Amino acid sequence: MAIELQAADKKSIVEQHLKAISLSKYNVELSLLEANSLTDKNQGSIDALNIQLIELQAQYDALNTEYQSVLAEIENPS
Repeated sequence: MAIELQAADKKSIVEQHLKAISLSKYNVELSLLEANSLTDKNQGSIDALNIQLIELQAQYDALNTEYQSVLAEIENPS
């Protein structure tokens, strides 16, 4: 027997993922702040952190698109 997720379940799951990415982004932002505060900056580390931020934003944007789709499904059930 296959159990399909309801739209409200999907919404909750996507929200959890969005929150996890938001937490990760904030963590990287703090790491970037720390890395930039050093007198002897490691540009390689700073570049890597900036890349992480870009990738996290891309993931957030993709999930946000899914979230909007789920919200539309809730508002207009088929």
